[in-house]
Amino acid sequence: MRYVASASQFAAAALSAALPLVFWSGVLSAQWMEVDAQSFLGRADRSGALLAVKAEALSYSKSCPKAFFRSTVVYPQGFDDGGPVDRAVKAKADEYYRDGSGQESFMDQEYEIRQDCESLEDTYYNNVQSSPYRVSPKIVSVLFLTDSYTGGAHMQLITEVMNLVPDGRPVLVSDLFPNQARSLQLFWERIARDACVGRDTVPNFYGGAACGTSPPLPEPLQPGGGALEGLGGALLTQLGLTINLDPDMAWSFAEGELTLDIPKNDLIAMGASPELW
Repeated sequence: MRYVASASQFAAAALSAALPLVFWSGVLSAQWMEVDAQSFLGRADRSGALLAVKAEALSYSKSCPKAFFRSTVVYPQGFDDGGPVDRAVKAKADEYYRDGSGQESFMDQEYEIRQDCESLEDTYYNNVQSSPYRVSPKIVSVLFLTDSYTGGAHMQLITEVMNLVPDGRPVLVSDLFPNQARSLQLFWERIARDACVGRDTVPNFYGGAACGTSPPLPEPLQPGGGALEGLGGALLTQLGLTINLDPDMAWSFAEGELTLDIPKNDLIAMGASPELW
């Protein structure tokens, strides 16, 4: 899904605030990552941000000058015209950029024993895509997907989310479920039931217990004061909540990730605060 960027004063501000020391940076028409069209991630309102900012860096190998490591970060801005939410999202993007750029040493180590530089040109990369969601006038969320390859049998896929209130702080589990002791047990029963369809075990992130054994409340779902995403990549949309587990956090790379939608009305029946929506 694509939204056309607004030609507002914020566009100039976003350009000047782009990540430092990049090979290229700038504002794009708001182009968000592809997501499952059947999931809440594909059906929910993604007009929460007006702009997509892209930063890209190339780290070259000295021994193979044509070989480089490409690091790209695309992140949303325009939630609040450079306010607390925009700053919180940009801070996360800065972190991604720092992790992915400055790979000259890695490239030299990888290519110092290579005989054929040409065949390995542009082999390694770290690509961060994103998608914003307008949950309500009070809350916005951002889904990030890092797709990277630094050698080995397969690429890495890492999903992270942010659920933010207007002052830029994360939505807490206690904000969603005021009575955590009751609600988290019901929430766990729903996750275990849905995740076990066609599976032998619950996801690794929740302990990997055998399906059908009524496993106890797992550590990530114990009552506490943590951020909502700690429940398992839990992202709010105006339709409800989606659990996002990477392949290794779900079951295995071969079996793929877990994306599990729980509708808003079902969450409210578990004790979720309807004021979030």
